[in-house]
Amino acid sequence: MLVRRTAGSMAFVNELLCTLPRGAAILDIGSGRGSFDTKGGSFTVVRTDLERQAGGTPNFVQADAARLPFADCSFDLIVSNHSLEHFDDLAGALREIGRVVKPNGTLYVAVPDATTISDRLYRWLARGGGHVNPFSSAGNLASTIARATGLPYVATRTLCTSLACLNRRNRRGPAPRRLLLLGGGTKTSLRLIAYLMRLSDRFLRTRASVYLWMGPLFWERRCSPRLHGVEQRLCALWSGTPVSMAAAGAHG
Repeated sequence: MLVRRTAGSMAFVNELLCTLPRGAAILDIGSGRGSFDTKGGSFTVVRTDLERQAGGTPNFVQADAARLPFADCSFDLIVSNHSLEHFDDLAGALREIGRVVKPNGTLYVAVPDATTISDRLYRWLARGGGHVNPFSSAGNLASTIARATGLPYVATRTLCTSLACLNRRNRRGPAPRRLLLLGGGTKTSLRLIAYLMRLSDRFLRTRASVYLWMGPLFWERRCSPRLHGVEQRLCALWSGTPVSMAAAGAHG
């Protein structure tokens, strides 16, 4: 199995965690054993996945995302990090997310752009990678989530690939033979490929290095009076707290 994580998305999740109040409740949905680290946090994280996880993951609940076994308005933050593309019942999962998030809560979503070279490579190497929902428009996805959850859209970040998901050190199980065509998934070969992709984007105006959309970020309507200034600066707002997104290239 190829494991997908990116430094950019993990850094932003950590940024979000730092804004949460003490004792906050977080749902890491479709996360397996966990999509982010919680060491040292003063909050409670519930991990949920359709498949049972070995190894005694703390606070793990085996559940279908479209039928979450939690009360209404249970979570301050819901993290869906590379999970929406795997949900068979996407509409049902989004409705459930809208049900269990608190009225002043936040939803964070990261999904791959199915039109990009990096995601096509991943699905080719992983024989589909379990993706049943290919997303090709950040705007359409934002509208779909907003309609299903009732949470207004805030902003989206577009991240470039490091091809870390193809690194042979990140694999669980045997490497696919097709990976030999990319230098066997070594760190050096992947860095070279990623560099060439960036050059193509810069000089040929391609989107070869684009990997995913991080966000959309959503928050409840009952937010801070500072909202208007935040929107003008293309910042993200969660629980009434603005955080600048300029450094990562936000698109709102």
